Amino acid sequence: MNFTRKQILAVTRSKDYRCSEQSNYPSFITFYGGTSLKIIERKFERIVTNVGNGAAKYSVTVNAPEGSRVTVTPERLVFGKKGERKGSTLTITSDEGHKRGYHNRKRVAFGDVVWVEENGSHIVRSPIVVSPSLPF
Repeated sequence: MNFTRKQILAVTRSKDYRCSEQSNYPSFITFYGGTSLKIIERKFERIVTNVGNGAAKYSVTVNAPEGSRVTVTPERLVFGKKGERKGSTLTITSDEGHKRGYHNRKRVAFGDVVWVEENGSHIVRSPIVVSPSLPF
């Protein structure tokens, strides 16, 4: 998220921190630069582990934050057994928000990505946040 060492220390109050660009968190957040008309695109890679008792198939549904476009690939995950791991990529693009001036109003927008097991047994929801850059 491009925080400086000083900004991280202000929050953590510790010199011992590790920032990974691709942490496998269940949520997604991206920042835009206020009045900048620059198109923002942020990609997130995630690994999902099947915790069910056997084979499972999941399909994705996306509710994009206002002013953004969100894509997930693949749109379907097929697991053959418990403990199997699969990867997916989520991309947030905020060009539509800039065209309509949405981000110039410095608003935070929310959405989510939802993986639904085809038999309906499991639903996994992850929040998406698009926010103006934090002033420090």
